[in-house]
Amino acid sequence: MKFSVIIPVYNGAGHIEACVQSIYFQQRKDCFQVEILVVDDCSTDSTQDVLSELQKKYDISAFKTEKNGGPGAARNLGLSKATGDWVLFLDSDDTMTDRALSDLSDFISNSDRKFDAVSFNWKFDEGSSQIPVNRGGRTDLNSVQKTKQERIKDFLSFGMDGSVIYTSMQREFLEKNLIRFKAGLHEDVDFIFLVYFFAENIGVLDMPLYVKNNRKDSIINSISIDHLKGYFRAFNDIYSFLKSNDSLTKIEKESGFKGLIGLVATRVRDICNYEPDDVHAYDMLHFLYKEHLKIIESYFEGVAKPHLITKYGRIYKAFLKFSRNESFDKDGVQELRRFMTDIAPKSWSCYDLHSSIFLGPDEVRACCKRFFVDNEKKGDVVLLKPPSYSFSEFTAENILKQKRDLYFRINKDEAPECSGCPFLEFKDWGHAPTLDVEHISFEYHSVCNMKCSYCSDTYYGGKKVQYDIEGLVDGLISSQKMDACNSIVWGGGEPTADKMFPTLLSKMANAFPKVRQRVITNATRHLEVVANLIEKDQVTITTSIDAGSEAVFQQVRDSKKFHLVLQNLQKYAQNKPENITVKYIVLDENNSFEEIQSFVSLVHEYGLVGCNFHISYDFNKEKVDQKSMFAVVALYALLKKLGARLIFFDDLLRHRLDNMSKDQYVSVRAFLSELGHGDAIADYNDFHEIIIWGAGTQTKELLMKSLFLKNVNVAYIVDDTPSKIGTSFGGYPVYSSKKILEDDLPVLISAVQGSPKILSKFSEMQLDEKRLIKGLIL
Repeated sequence: MKFSVIIPVYNGAGHIEACVQSIYFQQRKDCFQVEILVVDDCSTDSTQDVLSELQKKYDISAFKTEKNGGPGAARNLGLSKATGDWVLFLDSDDTMTDRALSDLSDFISNSDRKFDAVSFNWKFDEGSSQIPVNRGGRTDLNSVQKTKQERIKDFLSFGMDGSVIYTSMQREFLEKNLIRFKAGLHEDVDFIFLVYFFAENIGVLDMPLYVKNNRKDSIINSISIDHLKGYFRAFNDIYSFLKSNDSLTKIEKESGFKGLIGLVATRVRDICNYEPDDVHAYDMLHFLYKEHLKIIESYFEGVAKPHLITKYGRIYKAFLKFSRNESFDKDGVQELRRFMTDIAPKSWSCYDLHSSIFLGPDEVRACCKRFFVDNEKKGDVVLLKPPSYSFSEFTAENILKQKRDLYFRINKDEAPECSGCPFLEFKDWGHAPTLDVEHISFEYHSVCNMKCSYCSDTYYGGKKVQYDIEGLVDGLISSQKMDACNSIVWGGGEPTADKMFPTLLSKMANAFPKVRQRVITNATRHLEVVANLIEKDQVTITTSIDAGSEAVFQQVRDSKKFHLVLQNLQKYAQNKPENITVKYIVLDENNSFEEIQSFVSLVHEYGLVGCNFHISYDFNKEKVDQKSMFAVVALYALLKKLGARLIFFDDLLRHRLDNMSKDQYVSVRAFLSELGHGDAIADYNDFHEIIIWGAGTQTKELLMKSLFLKNVNVAYIVDDTPSKIGTSFGGYPVYSSKKILEDDLPVLISAVQGSPKILSKFSEMQLDEKRLIKGLIL
């Protein structure tokens, strides 16, 4: 096997030797040979003299173009001189990793497939003068592995890298298909497209073989009129090629508009970064956009245009908005620059995708959220599951890989599993997802001693864990990927039914002594290990009761152990009731006023008043019906009257509640007044300004839907999550909880699972309990 490495160079005297050396010393004659072809594109510095010296030191071939024609012309000359089986292109200010060619040779030789091309990954040189926060690397390798039609669609949608330097190609394949570079800049865009178009088999070696030296003055960190023309020329030629080959399918036509949006948005980004005040550049971009749009519309007549919800879509809309009569002025440029400064760090994601792992019996999930879009239930998004990954491949590395892939697909509007999710936020997430796990949920088996009417086979199907969960967790801990962990949950089936549970629970308690692990249990067993950790404030438990009578309990939870569960909760709550949460999921079977009254009576009878009470709703339903609405407010009112420590609605319930009108508000208050509990609801007339504690989904729902918050001023929000302090949420500044000490405003705790912890922190800070807003927020 022989590699031809083609290096175009222009005024590269200062770095060409390092580039050549990174290839020259890799040669292994027993496995592969290398020829290095350096093509000088009429440099005006001392590049020619340097090349003459390099030819004396190394076995390289040096050529010179007849006139300066750009990287494409130099690469074409190199191709005409190449004799290797495989061709790679290397920019003169970059290098390859020490084993790049060995790894590539081994990959090609050991594969049972015959590749036309092999795509690989890259990284930044640590000595680069500027390294972006995302640290580099390809995000399109999944697209490379798709079918040809899907690959082309992704490319036209602007979802793939247009660089030629991260792919090695069979020279015979290039010759057979007459693939050569065009003149001008961005010539590699249509070159690599033709590789993707003609290739029948493309291998993917997901290793960083290429090392990018990101210099401030490099060609990729600059913009000019020629750059703009070059990029549009490349895509015009691509569409012309597809049309001449009768290859414009419907799916590719739909991708054309999406690609146009990406093309415009990335050019706007580059102008703002490198020539921010160049009005002429913006005007030229608008001209090129209009010309390109005519071409696309002529090719893609009648095809629906995409929604403009992505970051690129928003930039595209802003560009058109500020162009004003198709021409920019200084004011328009300034407005666009301000918009770009604001949007630059933002992307679509959610807390769980960035910070959580959910470990199921035979899958690893990104979330446990459930929501409805157009009457379709969605959520519980999977990262790893056979056959895509075997159980032996359930590793931290692959979890991260799939998290990042999902993140990039969400931001390209190509993740239908997350489309329409109310938990997605467009904001500054700091970086793409990492494996710095803040929340881990153990749901690794579905062995359960109940079969609840609202549950699914996922949680009671009797499955046992299919992979080495202890090894996976040990690896995360030892690699310090869980150093930021502040939330550990045990759920799935019945956690206490698993033999590993006591050992794993104790292991996590030792590893994270400051974290209160939350065990979601049916409480049919009383375990000493759980009781001891409850006493030490290292474990809290949550148990769903969902009934006020044995008959309904058996109907809903398919169990006859109603009073045993209550007795075990009484034991657990004896000394630390604040660590016990009793959950009531309102269903058709248990939403009668009589059933709710009976439940509240049992709370008093078993001494559970000092516990926390979590009110939820059937996640299989899209909206809360009127009877259930009255049931949840009655339950809240009765528990409040009883003196319950804490009562809260969860996200599932809040999300399914419609925006409340004043008429509905009056109706609910009248209903509670008839029960003698009219004061259970927080009356917005009693408050002028408040503080919200919690910058999460619950607060987002309340800010959007709550009649209370529409009539009360919010001074600010507090949240002790480090990444949230100093940011804004819903237009309000976010501070640490210490800020509350500076004034005496009323405080609304707005969280779900974190509510008990926040209430404990409130008490630890010795804040006046009268400041807490304890009424129901509607």
